[in-house]
Amino acid sequence: MKCLLTDDNRDLADGLCILLEDIGHETKAAYSGQEALALVERENFDIIFLDAKLPDHSGLELHRIFRRLNRNAEIILMTGFRLEQLLSFAAEPGHARVVQGPVSPEDLDYNQDQSKQTEIILAVNNSVEDLTERLASLGKTWFVLKTEEDVQHALNEDDSPQYYISEIQPPLLRSLDAFLELKANGKNRPMIITLNMGDGNKNEPLRNLEATGCLFKPFPPEKMAEVVDSIQEGRCKL
Repeated sequence: MKCLLTDDNRDLADGLCILLEDIGHETKAAYSGQEALALVERENFDIIFLDAKLPDHSGLELHRIFRRLNRNAEIILMTGFRLEQLLSFAAEPGHARVVQGPVSPEDLDYNQDQSKQTEIILAVNNSVEDLTERLASLGKTWFVLKTEEDVQHALNEDDSPQYYISEIQPPLLRSLDAFLELKANGKNRPMIITLNMGDGNKNEPLRNLEATGCLFKPFPPEKMAEVVDSIQEGRCKL
């Protein structure tokens, strides 16, 4: 597997490259977002490990760009931040929140005051059917995003709904890509992201790699080797 590791911590990036090379993988390291972008523009990678917060670029924004440039790559965000904090990097600070359990009408109350509006709601274990039913009860309009093609349809719509609901998964990062794409093109509406964790992730429901696309720091170096092996063997798809 050909892997790119992007982290401004040179010792960490170099050490992880050595680890992966020792078990037979080809690696390159980038120490800034600009270096990583130059490499991805020139070469194709099987796996890209990307630090969430680089000095010169947002990892979330780079994730969106890399997804366009290298559509077949598995892209994993490495972060020491909680998932709630990552959502705030995509939205305005303080304008993102996580709802674990049934989403109430109060959670979905659309606020016309843009300075106070929640931009992203991560609705854990809520179905799209339940969410649309609650929005309908409030008299709100919505557009459901199931695939990346739906994002293009939403961009081409003349009228914007009051809410977007995204179930573009796995992982969660694909829905954040959609949010940033819509926002960059003037479709700045709140997005509800559904995240079905199932019963197998109750101990750490927001730290699951396949559901979120994130590898949370600190992690033992061997964890990265396990992730690469699971992707190579088809056991993990991001």
